[in-house]
Amino acid sequence: SKKLAEGCEGLVIDVKWGNGSFIRDLEQAKQLARIVTRVARSLNRKCVALVTDINQPLGDSVGTGLEVLEAVRLLKGEGPEDLQDLVLKLGMEVVRLAGVAGSTLSAKQTVEKHLKDGSALEKFKAMVRAQGGKTDWIDDPSKFPKAKFIRKLPAPKRGYVHTIDAGKIAQGVREKPHLKLAPPTLSGIRAMMRALKAGEAVGILPDQVPGRGEGEWAPFFGQPAYTMTLVQRLAEATGAIMVVAYAERLPFGRGYRGVVELMPEREPGETASRHLNRALEELIRRCPGQYLWSYNRYKVPAGVEPPAS
Repeated sequence: SKKLAEGCEGLVIDVKWGNGSFIRDLEQAKQLARIVTRVARSLNRKCVALVTDINQPLGDSVGTGLEVLEAVRLLKGEGPEDLQDLVLKLGMEVVRLAGVAGSTLSAKQTVEKHLKDGSALEKFKAMVRAQGGKTDWIDDPSKFPKAKFIRKLPAPKRGYVHTIDAGKIAQGVREKPHLKLAPPTLSGIRAMMRALKAGEAVGILPDQVPGRGEGEWAPFFGQPAYTMTLVQRLAEATGAIMVVAYAERLPFGRGYRGVVELMPEREPGETASRHLNRALEELIRRCPGQYLWSYNRYKVPAGVEPPAS
């Protein structure tokens, strides 16, 4: 919906399947690809979907900074062979949809030309500048922060690496020292309860639409939104102090400014869910550019009765 709202005339979708994706089954990935292309074409948009394997990591790097560096190398016509191959295939479909190339060979030559002559890299830099970023980091990759500790992991015996679990690699990158991820399940809620009772902090993205039985309808910018009740229930059960926080992106790549403050007082007669939404509204009004407006906050979850009109 976001891409269509931007006014694009064509879409090339990369549908990943495997242990590094939320779609583990190849047939499910193919079905999703068919659905996406069918929807796009019903709205008079050209669309091609490629189903690609992510059972092993793509490229040589994992983690945002390292992956950006790898992408810059790729835009210079360098980089890992598997990543080059995927970008070439996706790029060929893009130029064919745009009508720039009429044949497979012509499409391949067009993509390779822009990668080698630097025009693809210049377009990326223009996109970075348009969003307030600094392109000198692209020109001088040594500016990127480096890991404080680097450890080599030598193989304990001779042999060949035939499989790398992309899902486990991604999970390892997401995990940080003194930070644990809790799944959105009963076991995850119990883990958060234990943490709060032990005096630890728990962070929750409160504007995520909860599942059936885990929320209630409450106004959010004047429209009913199915809102989680978990935050209030955890606070009441443990006596935890609630705070709200957001990070404002500073211009010209200067980083972020973090803001943390106490949850505003609950108004008389106000429900817990409306209290939460009001607190979010206040933060969003201060920094609207940081909010993910494309997220469908007003959707009706499966099995949930729509709000009364």
